[in-house]
Amino acid sequence: MPAALTAASDWSVVSEIRVDSVVNTYGENISRISSSVDKINKVIALQKNYVDEGYFQERVDITVVVNDVLNLYEKQIKELGTQVIKNYDFVSDISIQKPKLVFILTHVIENALEAMVPDSKSRLSITIAENSGKVVVEINDNGIGIHPDNMINIFRHGFSTQDNKSGFGLHSCANYMSEMDGKLKVESEGEQKGATFILEFPAFAFKSN
Repeated sequence: MPAALTAASDWSVVSEIRVDSVVNTYGENISRISSSVDKINKVIALQKNYVDEGYFQERVDITVVVNDVLNLYEKQIKELGTQVIKNYDFVSDISIQKPKLVFILTHVIENALEAMVPDSKSRLSITIAENSGKVVVEINDNGIGIHPDNMINIFRHGFSTQDNKSGFGLHSCANYMSEMDGKLKVESEGEQKGATFILEFPAFAFKSN
């Protein structure tokens, strides 16, 4: 075969490989975008349901709201192969603004899922308990953890360890918790040792039936 034809043939093969690579890359990106859009739409729908009820303090069952938010991530949890462990005690209702609570839970749970490697060992544990007049929600993951140097900045406005993040989410979460007379804290033993976000709310005097 003439050298020119051989070169042309080789270039054709290379071109096909490059085209396939581009198609695969775009296909993966489109799939990720589609998944993100689907998740965003579900978050908006859930937020709308709660917003329609009004931006005011109301008495709610925290367990119901946590499960509603978890349902938004059902597909992502399956794709990651993440084991979800629920440890729910019977607790008092709390007084909060539902849209803000959804915002907080969405950010914390999404951060936990993003911190974990997709495999059968990834684990998300959610504990709901009551202690000394406080309803406490602990969201624990066994992901990449938090470097000790970053712990002091984790809720600071604009701080993020990821280039594609604004650093406003957790800052807003902490502010929302404060506005609702609650507290948002984080614990981590260091990198590759997971993290636990702790939400504390004042409990109502009477428990729900």
